Amino acid sequence: MSSQGCLIACDSGVLRGQRLVMSFRLPTSGLWFDAEGEVVRVIEGWREGDPGYAAGVRFVEFDRRARLELGVDLRELPQAPMTRSPTARLKQLAA
Repeated sequence: MSSQGCLIACDSGVLRGQRLVMSFRLPTSGLWFDAEGEVVRVIEGWREGDPGYAAGVRFVEFDRRARLELGVDLRELPQAPMTRSPTARLKQLAA
């Protein structure tokens, strides 16, 4: 999760370019956030370290004040651990 987008687990198929309407709340905040997003990446869940079938969503319609508040609230949460080494992508590209 960031103020620019999020990664969401999916129970059914999604397509790149698909628009989503979402409402969410962070565990540390009582505020609800409403946003419209676009699927920019589909993660099939086949590679080691993948979280399962998921979608990378970029926020396209998100109130500016809410986006700023989300950024502030996210700073209070611990950073998510990396699931792959930073060089894994470089190794994959070189192969």
